[in-house]
This record gives sequence, structure tokens and C-alpha cells, in this order.
Amino acid sequence: MIRAALPHPSRCPVAHKPCQIYLFKGSPTFRGISPESYLAIEKTIQKQFIHATIHACPREQVTPEKWNKKSILVLPGGTVSQWELDERSLSKWFKSRKGRIFAVCAGSYQCSYYSEYRVDENRTIEKTRKLALFPGVCTGPAFSHELRVVKVRWLPDQQEGYVAVIGGGVFIPKSIKKKMEYRPLAVFIDKPQEQSLTVVQCARGNGIGVLTTAHWEFNSEDIETIKLGFPDRRNEFEEMQRKLDLSADFRRTCMAKMLRLLEDSSLN
Repeated sequence: MIRAALPHPSRCPVAHKPCQIYLFKGSPTFRGISPESYLAIEKTIQKQFIHATIHACPREQVTPEKWNKKSILVLPGGTVSQWELDERSLSKWFKSRKGRIFAVCAGSYQCSYYSEYRVDENRTIEKTRKLALFPGVCTGPAFSHELRVVKVRWLPDQQEGYVAVIGGGVFIPKSIKKKMEYRPLAVFIDKPQEQSLTVVQCARGNGIGVLTTAHWEFNSEDIETIKLGFPDRRNEFEEMQRKLDLSADFRRTCMAKMLRLLEDSSLN
């Protein structure tokens, strides 16, 4: 397990070191990408990476061999089975050129050695992946295929708050291989310990990744369009929005810490 301490909160290299952010948007028609997640993450990284250039990056432009050394790939939520990313290219980027990835929900399935997603009682989508930043299984959904707001604990300081989850899974380590390390950062509180891990910091080769199965980027206003599709669940959605409002500062602080970790190239 990675033993490095988190960067001190006062250290914010992201605000001073210009970098290139490639925000993955799937196909030109956003096929496979959640528009709500994409837009919420875009809004978040615009605030955190104040000097960065943010590129809307369709699948055919995920070409890390052409990117500079300060590039970060951001994978939002969506349907990972529709992405068809070049995993060999991404794996090479990590091994030889210090790749950096921030992955949310579907992105975490994409970045795990093995992923499994239960579509229903009779069908599970399973896949072994070459990128394999997390050396184990990302299995889901942890709660439901539909939107839920659940409580999490940020492990470095033991703070707790609410986050949104839509089909996101949990990380279950299977084996730790040389140069394939991970550090747990957050857990779902209402899950058994062995099935609760929701945020990990990973190291592979010369690169690092921060993977989350929950949508820390979602605030109450970001789920408003989802809410409109479920008029019969209005009261339930309003309660979820209330919980998200209560934890807005908690999520903002944790998101800032996750993004800052991508600037730290040393995970020793």
C-alpha cells in the first residue's frame, strides 16, 4: 500500500503550474458519457485548475503520445462499455511518460484491472483491462443503477459527508504487483469494510491516477435535470438534494485534494 502523506492543504501547485486538461467526451454526440457528470466536472476543474487549458476530448483525440508532460486525462461518468478507448496507448503513457488520470464512476471501471457490472439478475458485464491502474476489481453497482445519495468517510482526516452515486461500484484489491500500488482515500460508511472502498490513489510505472466510484462533482443543482425525469420521486430527490447541500463544503474540499494529488509525481 502507498505510504505517502497527502500534500499539505496550503500547497496548491495546481493553481500555479499551467497544464493541459483533456476532458473525455466520448463520441461527437456524447455517446457513452453522462452529460450531467461531464458538465459538473468541467465546472469543478475550471475552478481548481485556474491556469489550465481544458480540452473537450472526443475518443479519437485521446492520443497521449502527442500530449505534453503536464497533461491530465479526466474520465467522467457514463457507460464505459461504449467508450472503446485505446488501452494499449494509455498503458504505455503511464509506464513511460508519467501519465495522470482522474476517473469518476465509469472511468473507475475503465481504470481497474478487472471490472464487473451487474446489469440485472441474469447478466453481468465483465472485462479485464490493460490499463489496470487499480490492481484488483471494480464491482458494481454498489447500491443501485439509479441515483442515490450516500454517506462517505474521507480516510486521511476521518471527515464524513454525502455524495451522489449512480451505478458506481467499489474497489476490491486482489493482488499487489510491483509498480502497481494503491492507497485508499475514502469509503462508503453503510457498506461492509471489505466492500466499501470508493476512492483510491494509484501508482503505475511513472504515472498516477485518482479513481472514484462516487460523483463528488455533483451538487444539488447538478442533479436537477435527472430529477425532472422522475416526477413520481420528487420528494425523494428533494431529500437527496438537501443532503448534498449539507455536504457541499466537504465535497469541494475533498475534490480539491484529489485533484492536487495529480500534481504530485512522487508516491513513495
